[in-house]
Amino acid sequence: MIRAKEFARRVWPIILGFAILAGPMLWSLAGQGPAAQAEGCWQAEITAQWPNLDLEGSVLRVSVLGKVGLPVTIRSLGGYEAVGFTGTKPEYGPFVAEFAAMSRGTYFIEPQGLGIVFEVWLDGKNYTRVDFTPLPCAPTPSPLPTTAPSAPRPQVTATRRPVVTPTPFPPPARPSQPAAQWRGRVVQHLKDLEGRYYATIAVRVIGRPAGQEIEIRSDPWSEVCKTGTKPEHGPDACEFGALRAGTYRITPKGLDTYLDVTVDLQHFVLVEFYFTGGSQVQTRWVGSVVENTSGDQPTGHHNSAIAVVVAGKPWYQVEIRANNWSSTCTTGTKPEYGPDACEFGGLQAATYTITPKDLGVSAQVTMDGWGWAKVRFEQVTVNIPRPTSPPGAQPTALPPAPSPTAAGPLWQGQVVSNTSGEQEGAGVWSVIVVRVLHWPGVPVDITGGGGWSATCVTGTKPEYGPDACEFGGLWPGIYYLQPQGADIQVEVEMDGLGIAFVEFSAP
Repeated sequence: MIRAKEFARRVWPIILGFAILAGPMLWSLAGQGPAAQAEGCWQAEITAQWPNLDLEGSVLRVSVLGKVGLPVTIRSLGGYEAVGFTGTKPEYGPFVAEFAAMSRGTYFIEPQGLGIVFEVWLDGKNYTRVDFTPLPCAPTPSPLPTTAPSAPRPQVTATRRPVVTPTPFPPPARPSQPAAQWRGRVVQHLKDLEGRYYATIAVRVIGRPAGQEIEIRSDPWSEVCKTGTKPEHGPDACEFGALRAGTYRITPKGLDTYLDVTVDLQHFVLVEFYFTGGSQVQTRWVGSVVENTSGDQPTGHHNSAIAVVVAGKPWYQVEIRANNWSSTCTTGTKPEYGPDACEFGGLQAATYTITPKDLGVSAQVTMDGWGWAKVRFEQVTVNIPRPTSPPGAQPTALPPAPSPTAAGPLWQGQVVSNTSGEQEGAGVWSVIVVRVLHWPGVPVDITGGGGWSATCVTGTKPEYGPDACEFGGLWPGIYYLQPQGADIQVEVEMDGLGIAFVEFSAP
């Protein structure tokens, strides 16, 4: 009895004290305490990484579990920035976006709205995959009861610390934008063209996606065309042909503007509507040659094939054209390349233009008759620098057309270097690198002989700078380059072997 009493006197207070201290913790662990589920609890990790010394830049794939169409921004310490959308690379998973080719350096990945930024190092010669996955947020424990202190504590003025957003770069201040206003102008007016018996008016609406309706009217007659149907004038162009001499009113529907144009027979006029002030972010379709195993010399075979992916558009019609020959395929018929892919086979050596229907974009690929290529079309976010209104121009005025190669009052452009003519022989492998200085994300149009055109977006060739893009596989000929929204063109003559560098400076 004495030992029992002694045990109770010495040991029981210890057990009781432990129970008092540990009770709330055990209660919470038992799942009885209240828990607050916070939003934005995500983690990121590198789930795959392997080298490939043949790469011209690293390939970064980002997956955000359960998110399709989510914008993902990547930034570098050098100021480079690009945006991709989850779900645009379904061949690697339903929630994947891809960035390529990435030069050597440190990058910060930030999916929109998740409240997390992940840092990754790329060496320029590897494939890297980063997965963002949701986590159950940590529960908020029940507050422990506290006893009032025996002596009053001194009053201390609390200083509230600001909440720091976990992003490596503060968002840039956006310049104030003027009220939305669309205006029109004539950018080209050619007269007395041989072989023409009627006038033609082509219309572009800079910054608007394909499908914008344009009305032409000369009372009581009127007609409508949709942009994107004349890619030789740009991905946002359409055309009115067989016009008689007279004055016509051109009206892009829904933009609250118009332009009156006077033409005579044998005239060609290119009209452009643009948004005044600052820049606008737009979503555009762009096409690129992802892979091409063709050599630099044509063969006598007819075994080349081109796989075409139109991201997010299964059962979509795609046209191929070369040397007055054309054919079509429908995406979804080659599931080995993805649910939105098709393929053209049995091709001989030639340069082919691939055009998805009504998207206002095309891509060019040169085959040797034996190799295989893959062309991908996808939507990207681009910046369109907007020129201000030309001096003295009004929506109904007819300003003089600038020279195709002369610098306008707002833009400047020049051929920095061109190695064409330095090598003997001919080929179909010329390259033009374009920079719009300090403007990543700007679409640049190229047009050449035979009515061919294509678009690249600055920032997609970071090895030449954060504001560069590239056109490759070019035939000998004269090409015209123009950033969308610019008021000038730059003319470049290529020999099929040389490399040219072209620079534009935006206002």
